Amino acid sequence: MTNAEITLLGILNENPNHAYQLEHLLQEKNLKDKVDLAFSSIYATLKKLEKRGMVLGHIQKLPKQPEKKIYSITEKGKQELIENLKQNLSKPEFEKSSFELCLHFSNFIPKLELKEILKIYEAELTRMIQNQIKEITILKTEDPVKRALFNRSLKLWQAEKQWLKELIILI
Repeated sequence: MTNAEITLLGILNENPNHAYQLEHLLQEKNLKDKVDLAFSSIYATLKKLEKRGMVLGHIQKLPKQPEKKIYSITEKGKQELIENLKQNLSKPEFEKSSFELCLHFSNFIPKLELKEILKIYEAELTRMIQNQIKEITILKTEDPVKRALFNRSLKLWQAEKQWLKELIILI
C-alpha cells in the first residue's frame, strides 16, 4: 500500500469526506510534507481504492450546490489500513536521499566550495529547526503522539546539524 493510500484511508477512517475536504485536511493535519499527494492525485488514488473495495463513494446532492462525491472507508479498507500501520510502525525505514547521493560524489567539487555549500545547507537546517520550535510552541493538540511527531522532526534535524558541523570540520 502506498503512503498516499495510507494517508487517505487514515483520514477517511476518522470521517467520510469529499476530495476537496481531504486536500484541506492534509494541510490542516500537517501531512503535506510527509506524503507526496497533489490535489489531482487525490482523485486518482480514491478511484484506485474504490476499485479495490477499500473505500465507497456516494453522490451527495445539496440544494443549490453542485453534487459532491463523498468517500467513506469500508471494513476491508479499515483492515488493510490497520495491517499496513502495524507493518510500517514495526520496521525502521531509511529514505533514499539525493543529499547523500550527491555527497558521495562531492569529491568532484573543490573542498572550499563544498564547505560553503554545506554551510548553506546548515543555514537551511537552522531555519527549519527554528520554524519547528515555533510550530511546537503554538501546537494546539494534547495528543502525545502528534506532539511527539513534531519533536521527532526537530530532534532529527538537530542531530543532522551536529553531524554536518562535524563533517565541515573534517573537510
